[in-house]
Amino acid sequence: MKQANHGDSCTEQPKIDRPYLLVTSIPYFLGADGSIWLEQLWHRDLAAHVRYLERLTLAAPCYPKTAESHLVRLDIPSGVMLRLQAIPRMESTLGAVLRFPKTVATLWSAIGQVEIVHSGVAGWPYPIGWVANSIALARRKKLILVVESTPWRLIGSSRHNWKHRLRARVAEPLARFFVDRADLCIFTQPGYRDSLLTQ
Repeated sequence: MKQANHGDSCTEQPKIDRPYLLVTSIPYFLGADGSIWLEQLWHRDLAAHVRYLERLTLAAPCYPKTAESHLVRLDIPSGVMLRLQAIPRMESTLGAVLRFPKTVATLWSAIGQVEIVHSGVAGWPYPIGWVANSIALARRKKLILVVESTPWRLIGSSRHNWKHRLRARVAEPLARFFVDRADLCIFTQPGYRDSLLTQ
């Protein structure tokens, strides 16, 4: 398994023309004309990705665009094929659990059509990467993980309720499991690499 620190990059990214799936719980918004709109910080990241990913599928929750001024339109560079795959919205724990079978079916289909899966290990109410990573490994796809945060960890001496303790008990070993089996991991902090990478 290869690893990299966030920010380790060349001046210009080489083009990747293999079918590539990016899975995230950050939503995209569709305009009435089919235009794609994103929140500002996510727009900056995805706009950078589409400059070098020539056959990209974005799997994320989808919402109709309304009049919010904070959304930024995503312009697709010439020669890039961007496909959108809406996954069930994750607005509450109960809703996410009820939609879990549909989420699994949607990601199973999307992952079957690509060679590379780009995912993570964090998220709410559960990390969508738990599903995507499991399917990618089961279907022998190349798996890229970006570890940006570990929100499940119990920090400090304050008392935590049973939900937080259960989440930490489940999320930490699962994160290590996926990190150890990924083809490439990108860590935003050395501490994440040192604590999660065990092989």
